[in-house]
Amino acid sequence: MPEKRTLARAGKAKRTGKAATTQAAEFVREEIRDVRRGRHGARSTKQAITMGADIATSLAKERKDADETVREERARGDQILGAKRRRTDETPQEEGDRERVLGIERRQATDENLMMHRRHTDDAVDQFIGLLSQEQKAHSRTRSVVVTRDEFLAIVSHDLRAPLNAIALAAVLLERNANQEEAGNPIRKASKNIQYAARLMDRLISDLLDLTGFEEGKFQIKLERCDIARIVEESVDIFLPLASAKSLRLDADVPETPLLAICDPGRIAQVLSNLLRNAIQFTPKGGSISMRAARAGVECRIAISDTGVGIPHDKLTRIFERFQQLSEEDRSGLGLGLYISKRLVESHHGRIWAESQVGEGSTFSFTLPSA
Repeated sequence: MPEKRTLARAGKAKRTGKAATTQAAEFVREEIRDVRRGRHGARSTKQAITMGADIATSLAKERKDADETVREERARGDQILGAKRRRTDETPQEEGDRERVLGIERRQATDENLMMHRRHTDDAVDQFIGLLSQEQKAHSRTRSVVVTRDEFLAIVSHDLRAPLNAIALAAVLLERNANQEEAGNPIRKASKNIQYAARLMDRLISDLLDLTGFEEGKFQIKLERCDIARIVEESVDIFLPLASAKSLRLDADVPETPLLAICDPGRIAQVLSNLLRNAIQFTPKGGSISMRAARAGVECRIAISDTGVGIPHDKLTRIFERFQQLSEEDRSGLGLGLYISKRLVESHHGRIWAESQVGEGSTFSFTLPSA
């Protein structure tokens, strides 16, 4: 039995392959303890010692082999590490060379792009300079034309108004001296037509001069405290004969007390004249025109309503632009009346607008600051 246990221990020591010195020493110590306890005889003790020596020899050989294997593996690892280190030492230089080549290529591409953009910029600048030169030449020509136009208008206002006034005065005298009987009716009618044509021509000249003043910034107004109700009534009195000639009813609705506003009375009378003339012109025979003036908060509001042909909705704003006609069929004016009226009202810090229904009539309103 003890022999079997000893052999089993020895076989186990060989099979486990643990460290040689540790296994051999452990095996001998166990066998010695068994001998002391009387579990082995002399023969078995010798056998145990012999087997322990064999195990120690075997394990020593295995350790030698293991040490040799470790040395080989270590040498192989050193070779691998050396190769890696050499590759690592060589990589920065190779990568540096590649980076330098790529840098040179990128720099060349950037320089080419910059040169291309610079050429495009130079071309654009040259084109802009050419356009600017053309614009300056055109501006100079335009300025020369404007100066010529202004000089022409000054000549027109001076040279045409003198004979025009003479014509109007002669027409008045002709009407006064005409035969009061029926035989003088043709003369009086002709005289009135001459006076009307003279007033129309004078208005056209005034519109042109006002337009020039607006564009050059030379237009001025003289503000003062005025009674708007009185200006409205005076305008009605002036245009009542013209309205009656077309069988139109013209009246005014104004407060009995003064309706004070800050304005230039002559220029507001001009606005009312433009609006009333349009109302009479575009209201059919037998229609009516009414004027109203009242206070509206901190403003005075004046409105001229008629039962005329009306204005399409898409033209309610455009009619206040330069050279716009209320009717394409009537070219008796220059299309400046409403434009000038708008500029006059706005120069008083007021507003002007139109409301209309085609076939039912129109209402033109404007405001002035209250006094």
